[in-house]
Parts: sequence; C-alpha cells; structure tokens
Amino acid sequence: MFEIKAKATKDLPISVVQVQLVGAHEFGMTFEATGFEVKTWTEGEGEEAQTLSKRNPVPMLSQRLNLAGETWDKWKKSTKSDKEFIGGMCLNEMGLKKG
Repeated sequence: MFEIKAKATKDLPISVVQVQLVGAHEFGMTFEATGFEVKTWTEGEGEEAQTLSKRNPVPMLSQRLNLAGETWDKWKKSTKSDKEFIGGMCLNEMGLKKG
C-alpha cells in the first residue's frame, strides 16, 4: 500500500489517496484507491503557532481500478516509477490532481 497527496477541491475535498493491490492475474492487477479528507488548522499565534492536521477516518471515495490490456502495455513501456504511474492512474480515474 502507498499514499498519494491530492489537491482537494470544493466538490471533492480529498487530500490523500491510499492505493492498495487487491488482486493480480496474468497480465493484470486490480487496485483499490480510497480517498480521505484531511482537515488542517493552526493553533496558537506568532512563533508558537502550530499547524495541525487530522485525517477523517471515513473514506470519501473508494474505487477499484484494473490495470490490464492497453493500460498494462502503457505501464510496461512507461519511464515513470510504478508508484508514479499507478498513483497517477488512480488520481485521474477519481477526477483528482496530484497535490
């Protein structure tokens, strides 16, 4: 499993996407991408100010993605790392951009 930071939007306030391999077959893999909202706030003032954040434990969006066929071929030819390619595919399918 790995995580990707995403740019939250007004319509989709997802800041973190967890990607996990949930299945594999010949020339293909299935991933579960789960998006979470992360609330960030500042406590204190001046030099004592601290930025804190807390992840909402309830996923806002969960989606299964299949890496097979044409996408498998693109992945094998890509110069990106596995994490970059698969993470980018998940963000794209979820309608998110990398944060």
